[in-house]
Amino acid sequence: MRLYQAPDHIHGLGNTKYHANHLDHLQAQLETSTPTMVLPDLLTEKVTAAVEELAPNHTRTDIGLYLENRDTAEYLALPVNYRRVDIPSRYYAKIYFDNISQLSYVMSETLVALMDEKNRLNISGDAPQVLWHPHHIELRIPLSA
Repeated sequence: MRLYQAPDHIHGLGNTKYHANHLDHLQAQLETSTPTMVLPDLLTEKVTAAVEELAPNHTRTDIGLYLENRDTAEYLALPVNYRRVDIPSRYYAKIYFDNISQLSYVMSETLVALMDEKNRLNISGDAPQVLWHPHHIELRIPLSA
C-alpha cells in the first residue's frame, strides 16, 4: 500500500497486522512474511537536504510484506489496495539497527560510507527498503555494478 506520509508519522510500522490489515483471510499463507516498507523518496530527500527542507507529507512510503519464498505469493488473490512486486536478485548494502527513529541517521552514515569506498558497486538510485525482523530492523540500499 502507498501512504503519502513520512515513516515517522505512520503509527504501526513493523507490526505485521498493520502491514497486512486487509489480508486476514491469508494469514495461513503469510505467517512467515516480514513487515517491510520501501521509501521511494528517501535518496532524493538525502541529496536535497542541504538545499531545502522537504515537508513530511510529500514523502511516499510503500508498506507491505516481504516474502522469502516467491512461490508463496504467486497464487494469492490480493485485495485491490495491494499489489505484488517482484524484486529481482541484486546486491544490497545491508545495515542492522534497533529502532526506526534511527533510520535517517543510519541512512546518512551509510550513504557517506558507500560513497567513500572504492569498490565496483555503486548506489543504484533505486528505493531503499526497510524490513522488520524479530530482533532487529534491516535497511537495504540497492547497489549496481
